Amino acid sequence: MMTQNTEFEGFRIDDVLSRSSTTCVYRAWQHSLRRPVLIKELRPELFREDDIRRRFDREAQVCAHIKHENIIDIYHFEMSDEQVYLVMEYVEGQSLEDYLQKNPVPSLEFFYALMLQILTGLGYAHSRDVIHRDIKPGNVLIGTDGWVKITDFGLSQFEGAPQVTRAGAIVGTPAFLSPEAISGGSISLRSDIFSLGVTFYQALTGRKIFGAEHFSDSLNKVLSYNPPKLSQVRDDVPPELDRVIQKMLEKQPDKRWGSCQAIIDQLKTHEIVKKIGDPANRVKVYMQGEDASESKATISAEKPHKRRKPKSRAWLWGGIGAVLAMIMLTVFISFQGREEREPAATERQTPVTVPVDSLQASTPQDNTLLAGEEAADTTHQTIVLEPVTSRPENRSSQQPDDDQLTHGGGEPEEVPPRTQIRDSETQDTKTEEDPLIAEIVLPPRPAWLRLQCDPWADVYLDGNFIGKTPLEIVEVLSGDHRLVFRHPKFPPIVRDLYVEPGRTNTIEVNFWETVARLYFYITPWAEVHIDGAYYDTTPFKNPVVLSLGSHEIALKNPLTEEWEQEFSFMHGDPPCTLRVELQPKR
Repeated sequence: MMTQNTEFEGFRIDDVLSRSSTTCVYRAWQHSLRRPVLIKELRPELFREDDIRRRFDREAQVCAHIKHENIIDIYHFEMSDEQVYLVMEYVEGQSLEDYLQKNPVPSLEFFYALMLQILTGLGYAHSRDVIHRDIKPGNVLIGTDGWVKITDFGLSQFEGAPQVTRAGAIVGTPAFLSPEAISGGSISLRSDIFSLGVTFYQALTGRKIFGAEHFSDSLNKVLSYNPPKLSQVRDDVPPELDRVIQKMLEKQPDKRWGSCQAIIDQLKTHEIVKKIGDPANRVKVYMQGEDASESKATISAEKPHKRRKPKSRAWLWGGIGAVLAMIMLTVFISFQGREEREPAATERQTPVTVPVDSLQASTPQDNTLLAGEEAADTTHQTIVLEPVTSRPENRSSQQPDDDQLTHGGGEPEEVPPRTQIRDSETQDTKTEEDPLIAEIVLPPRPAWLRLQCDPWADVYLDGNFIGKTPLEIVEVLSGDHRLVFRHPKFPPIVRDLYVEPGRTNTIEVNFWETVARLYFYITPWAEVHIDGAYYDTTPFKNPVVLSLGSHEIALKNPLTEEWEQEFSFMHGDPPCTLRVELQPKR
């Protein structure tokens, strides 16, 4: 793995964009052509994984075969015993997935412009006999220049090339798979159209219609769940757009659109498309001012219901005006009474925020110690600072005034303007009944984490990769944090924790407790199906790792009777063994 400022093969690594269980992605600079590029590198421990190496090779071949303005371009591919990496086009912008997190309800104009570009790029890939097989928001990039590009063809199916995955294996992201991809049917361009329909539905509503906590639950939702019409979820979706996306989401492939071009032709009849003009220019306008792309549409959070006409809000504005008038009258009366009783003292009663760094050396030393001692176990506190009514020459009979901000009798110590503490000639006449309140914001104190995991894990702290376990000492600021432990063969483990200042916390994680392990000993042999999907053919050298909960296990052999049984696995269960002797067909 490379780090920032690494120089290699004519490239300079400028930034590490992400690290996953399989790849590291970098933004780099190509010296020869003086341009930014994206480099995707296979992690060293996976060099011997033939399946993953073939996917890298597949992505390079496919993208070299389909040059299009709406498809990410591949510049260079390198595969050796020491390094495997792709050099590709760098898009200044963000993925559709990231965009939707910030703008969950984009405007219809922006959506149409986005949709037309994605359909154009995917349609071109289909015309070159390429099926993407992993269409989802994370694989769509939106450039600040307005161009939308499809990326990650590592799982694509390309006629004339060997298959990357074994026959019957489920390939793709569960919540975006087509029904035929799950059930073992024939994969076609209509499978991509289904996945794109799921993507469009999410882009319009913010809903992941087939998302679920467990892999099998997502697959079951794809096969059996019919999402509500878009117009029942978002009130500004025109009926003609609703029909287009509903047809993309048909369970039966032959009921879907036959091509991306057919969808584009239909969209061009919509009034909104006629007003958009060039889709790239329209996206560019919105990307330069993202606030403009946010729609004011209403998204239903409950059961679908009929849209209602908006009610008059005149009563609301009238109420607001009345409240404001009462507030202004109250403030005026209070100010007048206060002015008669204590002129020039009001400004110093306003609560102010004084950062610790702004307390100058003139602050009494014992005050600094007190603030530090009282704040030992907290990040914020409020301290009442009593201003001096008069400063006697002889203070021997008085206790030191620990919490004041001024020297005796003279002008207040000068503090930064943002504290808004102002000089007053009447300070000496101010009574003790009117204390000056100052909130002192103390910086959070550090704490430490010791992280252990069985087996190993890549650890992310608040979304940032910090290393691979074991991690002996990790310094963090006190407060709330989120740890995510990732291993390529297990679902991620998330730990939300509060770290107390000055303490070392040991976090132990065991992936084996979060999954079930099942050994198979089948006579003579069998195709193993788990939850209706083909897994592999026995014999297995290692146990099969499953998510906790219930699973349907089916054993199939053309010469024997089919065997099927349901198993339930709970947290902490030891590894189980399944021994079955299949019976010949009668």
